[in-house]
Amino acid sequence: MNLAHIAFYKRSEGHPGGVPLFGHYVEQRLGARLYSWSDIPQKSRVDEVGAADILGRWLVSSGALKDVDTVIVDGFWGRGLIDFRGLVVAVAHGTWKGIGLSCNSAAAMQLGEIQQVEYRRLPTVALSQWTKWELQGLYGVEPTAIICNGVDLHEFAPRQNPTRARPVAIYPSDAKPKGGDVIAALATRRPDIEFRLIGAGIGQEADAIAAGDIFVSPSRADGCPYAGLQALACGLPVVVSDVGLFADIEDGIMGGLPVGEKLPVVATDADAVEQWSKALTRVLARREELSRGARAWAEKFGGLDRWEADWREFLQGMVV
Repeated sequence: MNLAHIAFYKRSEGHPGGVPLFGHYVEQRLGARLYSWSDIPQKSRVDEVGAADILGRWLVSSGALKDVDTVIVDGFWGRGLIDFRGLVVAVAHGTWKGIGLSCNSAAAMQLGEIQQVEYRRLPTVALSQWTKWELQGLYGVEPTAIICNGVDLHEFAPRQNPTRARPVAIYPSDAKPKGGDVIAALATRRPDIEFRLIGAGIGQEADAIAAGDIFVSPSRADGCPYAGLQALACGLPVVVSDVGLFADIEDGIMGGLPVGEKLPVVATDADAVEQWSKALTRVLARREELSRGARAWAEKFGGLDRWEADWREFLQGMVV
C-alpha cells in the first residue's frame, strides 16, 4: 500500500500542532508521503477551504499521486481529490461544529458545514469516542472506525525534576477555546502553583512537558489531544475538561472499547474555576501515585506501536 497524507501544514514547516504531528507519525510509522499547501509552486491568496480544493486538484493533475493508492486527509483537505481513483480517508481530529457550539463561533460553524460534506462522502476515522458522538450528533455521520492517537514513548518519558518550593502545572494553550482564561483565573487564585505554558518548538516538547509536576487543560473542545497523551507518557497526573479522549478515559473507554481499568483522571467543567482549584489540590496530594498510573496507562494504551497496529489493520480492511 502506497500512502500519502494531506493537510494544511507539515511538521517540518515549523508547525508543532496536532495535525502536523499526526502526519509526521503517518510518515514515520506507515511510510506515507506528506503534502501540504507549501507544495503548490505558485500560490494565490485563498482561505483554507479554497487552498484544500486547489492543492488536491494540483496533486492529481501534476501526477504527484500517480503511485499512491490511499490518501489520508485532515478534515476537508480531500476536497480537491475528485479525480483521484484510489481510496481517500478523512480523519476527524475534532469537529468544527463542536468548537463552534462550545465557543459560540459562527466562523467555526460555517467550517463545520463544509467539513460535514466531506465526512458524509468519505470513510472517516474518529480519534476518540467523544469525536464519534460529535460526528453522529452534529453531522449525522457514522465514522468508519475509531483510532485514538499514540505518542512516542521513548521521546516522552518521565524525568527527575529538582525539588522546588512550588509545583509546576504545565498547560497547552492560552487561547480561550483551550481554556486560557481559566488558567489565568487559576494563576491568580493559586499563587502556590507555578503555571507554565508548554510553548515549545518542534523536538523540544518532551523536555518542556516532563519539566512539570502536573498537566492542566481546561479545553472547551477537543478530540484526542496529543499534549494530554504526551503528559501521561511523561508521568504527569492530569486535570482536564470532560471533553474528548479524557471524557472517554473517565468513562473507562478507549477507542470505543472498555479498557478494563480507569486512569485516575480528574475531569471537570471547563468554566468552574473553583472546581479546578479543588481538583488541583486533590491531584497534587496524590501526585506520586497518579504519576505512576499515568505512565503505566500510556505504556498500555497510548503508544505508537498500538496506534500503528490499529491503522494498519484498518487500512488493510478497506477496499480501494
